[in-house]
Amino acid sequence: MGVIGEKVTDYAGKVTSTTITEAGTVVNVEAEVGPFGTVLYTATLGPAVDAAGEKGPFAARTQAFLPDGGTMSFSVAGTWRKSGHHKWELKGIGLAADGQRHFVVEELELATRSTKGTIYALDDGEGQKERVIRAIGEKMADYTGKVMSATMTAAGSVINAEGTSGSYFGTFGYTATFGPAVDAAGETGPLTGRVQDFRADGSVVPQVVTGVWRTSGTHQWEVKAINVGADGGRFFFVEAWDLATRSVTGTIYALD
Repeated sequence: MGVIGEKVTDYAGKVTSTTITEAGTVVNVEAEVGPFGTVLYTATLGPAVDAAGEKGPFAARTQAFLPDGGTMSFSVAGTWRKSGHHKWELKGIGLAADGQRHFVVEELELATRSTKGTIYALDDGEGQKERVIRAIGEKMADYTGKVMSATMTAAGSVINAEGTSGSYFGTFGYTATFGPAVDAAGETGPLTGRVQDFRADGSVVPQVVTGVWRTSGTHQWEVKAINVGADGGRFFFVEAWDLATRSVTGTIYALD
């Protein structure tokens, strides 16, 4: 089960407006994004989750005006962190209307009102270890869990799971919502979730999860997602869900 795939393109853009709201800072950007053509997107940088005010979640809506004259919409969700003097780094997972999945690394700079970034495919590819270390980080832990309940809602399938994830992360409770598929085949869609880590040192750390799911076998699903914790920890994880065994297994990588 791969982590991220080949680099798709680098890109650069310009911030056209900024609006401050209760939900966070809303930034509008125009960018030239290689094979995706001219891209307009609106990103909301949510409130910081850590005491230092340096890390938090973000979500974005994107419209690509493709070189062939077509258009394509994307949703992107992930985490931001302060990376310098009025600079922020964003790492997110993008999901296109046709089911394409991407991993995005971006830097937003206030002084120049500019953005620049790199887009990777979110699937298997050669030279993967080098890309993981550069775009993500070191492997932190493997984990296993068990599905405890499932609720079908208009928002998607809401799954509750419990498990263990090594000496650092400890025992966890996990509620994941598998949103409706976005592609015609019904094989790829968005995922959101909440995690509560009950760590070995006695601390309890809530986390926000955003990512994508795809069908990977007979009643099996692969999840790739980003989470950001109340302690400022940011992680990328890859999961396998199996209906037959009601199980979830995964690997956690650092995102810094």
